[in-house]
Amino acid sequence: MSFKVLVIPEDHTNNGAILKPLVGRVLADAGKPAALIKVVDRPRLRGYESAVAAIRGDLIDLYRWMNLWLFFPDADKANAANVKALEHDLAGSGVTLLCCIAQPEVEVYAAAAYSSEVPGGWAAARTHHRFKEDVFAPLLAAHGDVRRPNGGRDLMIEQGVQNLPRLYQLCPELQSLRDRLVAHLAAVRDPER
Repeated sequence: MSFKVLVIPEDHTNNGAILKPLVGRVLADAGKPAALIKVVDRPRLRGYESAVAAIRGDLIDLYRWMNLWLFFPDADKANAANVKALEHDLAGSGVTLLCCIAQPEVEVYAAAAYSSEVPGGWAAARTHHRFKEDVFAPLLAAHGDVRRPNGGRDLMIEQGVQNLPRLYQLCPELQSLRDRLVAHLAAVRDPER
């Protein structure tokens, strides 16, 4: 039986291109290399509020049957308290949801492979209030491909996931997600834990 994972981005086209390969590698590292991954593309999500409304609404009816949901909100709107409440609420609906707040936003994962090129250093970039525009856009121009629908974000994340330990070091929320996945998978295998 296949393990089915729903990935919920704030934006399907750009974030989805980053998240699908990223989630595939993190799941493989957590012990599920053959997981089937579906990135939500309908309904069309447009930001944090849209994604949360869909998670609490339409997605439950459409995707309750999937084994696990992963939500990757940007840090500008999400915080630990509200994603914990969201996870708790979905558990009451029979859905296992794990949230991973992208610091500062999902594009950071595609940028990680190029961290040495970030002006001002990686630590400053992780807190930059205009990360996508000021930090990520120049990296995308240098390492992406404008002919691709996502501008080459998929190419950039492929570089990042080649060195997963380094990606975990640069983006510790991914290491935390991986650890939560391992714990969840162990609990599912051994419900007495």
